[in-house]
Amino acid sequence: MKRLYLRLRAALVCAPLVLAAACGLPSGSDASLGGAGGQAGKEGAYQDAIAFFVGEEPVYNSEFNFHVVSAINTYYESEEGKESGFDPAKPLSEQYYPDSDLTFEDVFKQNVINDVHRVIGMYNEAKANGYVMGQWEKDCIKDFFDSLGAYAEQEGITEEEVYLNKYGIPMSREQVNGILERGFVGEAYEKELRGGTRYADAELEAYFDGHKDEVSMPDVNLVSLRLIYFANKQVALDVLEKFEAGDRSEGAFVELVRAYSADEADVEAGGMYVDLAPEGNSADSFDDVEKWVFDSERKPGDYKLLNMGGGYELAYFVEKGDPLWKSWSRKAKLEEDVKAILAAHPVTYP
Repeated sequence: MKRLYLRLRAALVCAPLVLAAACGLPSGSDASLGGAGGQAGKEGAYQDAIAFFVGEEPVYNSEFNFHVVSAINTYYESEEGKESGFDPAKPLSEQYYPDSDLTFEDVFKQNVINDVHRVIGMYNEAKANGYVMGQWEKDCIKDFFDSLGAYAEQEGITEEEVYLNKYGIPMSREQVNGILERGFVGEAYEKELRGGTRYADAELEAYFDGHKDEVSMPDVNLVSLRLIYFANKQVALDVLEKFEAGDRSEGAFVELVRAYSADEADVEAGGMYVDLAPEGNSADSFDDVEKWVFDSERKPGDYKLLNMGGGYELAYFVEKGDPLWKSWSRKAKLEEDVKAILAAHPVTYP
């Protein structure tokens, strides 16, 4: 049985492309794909030709390779990458993505084109709307160059040699700074769109009325909970007794999370999970756990020990969020808007 927070879909979750720091691949890595439309110059010298356009914004081979290498590093370090047997020291064109007839070259190339399209499309939209880079993004770029400079000094090489070694194409600091700026601005702008109050309630009501026949969902609100996971029932009962002997406050619950949770990931956040939605499309399909969590009478401070089959969750109800229909409408309408933005900045090739 899955843990409670895994069974409840977190609403409005967005995982944008994150620009990886300049981390090195194993020596001999064949990371570079040579750009989406790259050209080899005389005597093998690489010319930084335009790989493709996003709207009117050119994406050069250097930027394409920058993102490819970042994506390869991220995949190589992930659990999926480790389990797949992926070896970045071997040609990407000779390795196949798991359970697929696509090579890793095919997969990385298309995924990076899609990601760069999204980021730079958002960057173009940000520029058109007068959006400027914030201090956090500026600090991230400064940290990037500080770390890269320290690495170059440690290795006794120039900054340009670091770029060549890691990304396979000669690049200047100015080029890399431009890549980082576009990436951070594009991501920050999309994050602002997704996290802001972009739509009035009347807009969302009208949107839902126009689409309610296309979707099925229970009439419930999103909820925020604090959870303590236990593998052992007796330990769960002992902690419940301890909680009930105290003031039964949220603060007291957080202290118990940090002292007793069997899930290390819960400890730092105090067991907090926000904007959880039910797994089923109808209240009629709710099991006992969901019936308690999404009960319309549930109020802040309610708590219960829940039997998850493969373990136990001591749940503390924090608050109700938006109605599920409103959360769905906001997310669906925003996705339509994002698609329209990207359609206005299409990928084209020279």
